[in-house]
Amino acid sequence: MKFVCAKLRHLDIRRMHRKRLLRPGNVLYSRWTRGSINIDVKSLHSIVLRYSIPHDDGERRQVEYPVALTWTDCHLGGQRPYFQCPACARRCLLLYSRAGQFKCRTCHDLVYKTQRVDKSKRMQFRTNKIAMKLDWTDDNMSKKPKHMHRKTFDRLQYEHCYYDLQSLIALCEKFRCLPT
Repeated sequence: MKFVCAKLRHLDIRRMHRKRLLRPGNVLYSRWTRGSINIDVKSLHSIVLRYSIPHDDGERRQVEYPVALTWTDCHLGGQRPYFQCPACARRCLLLYSRAGQFKCRTCHDLVYKTQRVDKSKRMQFRTNKIAMKLDWTDDNMSKKPKHMHRKTFDRLQYEHCYYDLQSLIALCEKFRCLPT
């Protein structure tokens, strides 16, 4: 069974960039429930992660883990940073910590929480998401929200019915209550 992303510690390059922490010479300190990590910004294109992991003999071992950064140009100016995964060299926004190594979601073979949910729940989730977007409650299921185009409303209403029906079909298939 695959691990879920939300249960692992991770580093988010967007948060670091938003707080303007990716300046050469900065040393960032982050504390987690079982340990801490120092992030040493060497240059605009590399950082070094320093942390300790438990060793077989019970002692903790210090690790220095270099990670490359890449930058892409944004359409309206500025640049967006990415981690370069140490294992596969792909660009990623999050690096997850597992077994003492920081890698991207793909390299750690991680899944999102919603990927482990059965089809009926996924369809119900979509139905609820559309109902929230339409600001529907139990008593006003057909009112168009103010300032929404009729075409958009009709499309969302159709999608709501479609996903609601798909949810029921998946539930019936799960419990084998569909006629053959």
